Amino acid sequence: RRHMMAHWMFAFFSTIIDEAFPLYCMFYLDLSEAGIGRILSFAGILFVCLQYPIYSATIKRFGLYRSTVIACLAASAPVIALPAAS
Repeated sequence: RRHMMAHWMFAFFSTIIDEAFPLYCMFYLDLSEAGIGRILSFAGILFVCLQYPIYSATIKRFGLYRSTVIACLAASAPVIALPAAS
């Protein structure tokens, strides 16, 4: 049950960031869709390059459940900070 809750929280924060970041960029930073696309493309390239080393090290050190909780806490920081950034 705790594993499912941790996974749900991680998916929830991930979805919030995926939806809130483009809206924040459009309305507060006045970026165009092309500018937002470039930012997200660069973030995707970084994600592809860094996901495996970080993921495997975190799983090896903390295990699956604790690494999911750590990822959830790390994902909550931008969600909380995004409204305060404007």
